[in-house]
Amino acid sequence: AAAVAAHGAARAATPVSAAPGPIPLPPTVSAGWPKMFADLAAFPKPALPSPDDVEAWDALRQRLAAMFDEMSRERVAATGVRSRKDTLGGVPVIWLEPPHVRRRDCLIVYAHGGAYTLGTAGSTLLAPAQMALATGFCVVSIDYTTAPRAKWERTTDDVGKVFSALYANGYAPRRIGCFGDSAGGGLLAGALLRMRDRNIPLPAAAALWSPWADLDFQGDTLLTLAAADPIVSKEALRPSRDAYVGAGERRNPYASPVYGNYSKSYPPTLVQCGLREVLLSDSVRLYQAMAAGGVAVTLDAYEGMPHVHQTMDDTSPEARRAIARTVAFLIGHVES
Repeated sequence: AAAVAAHGAARAATPVSAAPGPIPLPPTVSAGWPKMFADLAAFPKPALPSPDDVEAWDALRQRLAAMFDEMSRERVAATGVRSRKDTLGGVPVIWLEPPHVRRRDCLIVYAHGGAYTLGTAGSTLLAPAQMALATGFCVVSIDYTTAPRAKWERTTDDVGKVFSALYANGYAPRRIGCFGDSAGGGLLAGALLRMRDRNIPLPAAAALWSPWADLDFQGDTLLTLAAADPIVSKEALRPSRDAYVGAGERRNPYASPVYGNYSKSYPPTLVQCGLREVLLSDSVRLYQAMAAGGVAVTLDAYEGMPHVHQTMDDTSPEARRAIARTVAFLIGHVES
């Protein structure tokens, strides 16, 4: 979001049409979104390496991480949240502590996005810092191993190890919530299934923002919303998908949680999405799978919004409503 804003500033002299793409935005969205969509569509997308080129992925991840860390540093500092590096279960994490802690026995675990190949806990501090400030709980951001250095087995293991270490350190599962965006949302959904099947206690609640939950690319909106999504496309996701999961594992429920069995225990879940993202079907189908299994799940969709709109313009009315609902959901379950 910070990179898009900077790119948009450079384009400020260019008039922005109210129709940012081939499908005009509806008048029901708030005033800032037409320009945001135009900036998102115009923002240069990096060329992605081949799925098995570890060194090239490492170089791209480090370059983007440095850029986003620099661009978000002032906004993270403005939250007043303190951060420190640590390891839990052998997995690197970053702890974020708000200026005023609501309860020391409650905690939020965060898994960042980045298509399973990009992003680090350090370069994605803004969302968990803002969540720490809004909930009053400390947040643990998992610096999980990304593809192609790790396939889904190790990455979901990283999540399970962090939860197990927190339990060993005295945190009760009922006092822990979790949230993730994009690939981080899909990762949490699949990792919780794997934890359940390994008899690792599950947290009190999970909030998933625009989860990428079907790595087999079966969602209808990958096609129907291709012209409406300014950020994500099937073609752009393919190299990351192939780096993270083998061809024979794309419907493994731990990697693609839309194929999971939710008839056994699973925490209450909030799924948030926008109606202008190609991964809308992932959110809808994940919601349907959970609801069919008896999970206490809510689908919270936002008119005209792009992928992970909560972080694209967190001052917009749509983002504020989504974030407020996430905060209320997590606090309600973690404190109950």
